[in-house]
Amino acid sequence: MKMMATTAIAFLLLSIPSFADGPEPDIMINGGTMTFEYTQVPPGPVNGQFSAKGILVHDPPNEGVAGTTYLLDGTYYATVVGALEDGANYTDGGVIVVSDPDDPIAVGSYDLDGTVGIFAFIDDAVDWAPPPDLFKANWTEELLGIDAAGKYGSTSGTVTFTDLNDSKIAGTFECTVTDQESGITLAITSGTFNADGVIATERSTWSTIKALYR
Repeated sequence: MKMMATTAIAFLLLSIPSFADGPEPDIMINGGTMTFEYTQVPPGPVNGQFSAKGILVHDPPNEGVAGTTYLLDGTYYATVVGALEDGANYTDGGVIVVSDPDDPIAVGSYDLDGTVGIFAFIDDAVDWAPPPDLFKANWTEELLGIDAAGKYGSTSGTVTFTDLNDSKIAGTFECTVTDQESGITLAITSGTFNADGVIATERSTWSTIKALYR
């Protein structure tokens, strides 16, 4: 039985060195895939597969994937978001966030220990969709406000960006995540992401993106 999580996962995003020059800031690539498997450890009832594909739009909210690189308040970020419909008024989501105060995020590996970078898995969220402006999203605040059966934050693991440029954000990840309310821990395995769809800038809007697919 899944347990309703009512309290927060808090994440502190700190910096790590980058491996090479990254893409220009303030680029969003909307469309692609995100997949991973989750297994409760020790064994329990929370197990499954996550697979999102398509363009992420907000009117109405739908299954999709988007990746961003952006500069906010002097810090560089790379974020990948996947969301999918999961029954009536529920949405599952996966969120990767990595930051660096000095250089753009670049091809290479970053820790997902909850301080250097984070992976969050939102399980059975009620009336939730990713925020409309991924360039300005405060993911700590966003995750705190979600009403969900499970809100799992990474405590260890790695994300590897194999492509990170102005037209593609792709890579792999594996990590361990814990729901701070229930104490349930999951192993996230076989994680992949590939955002290679419509390219937008910070000045673009979700309605502009959606109009391209009508």
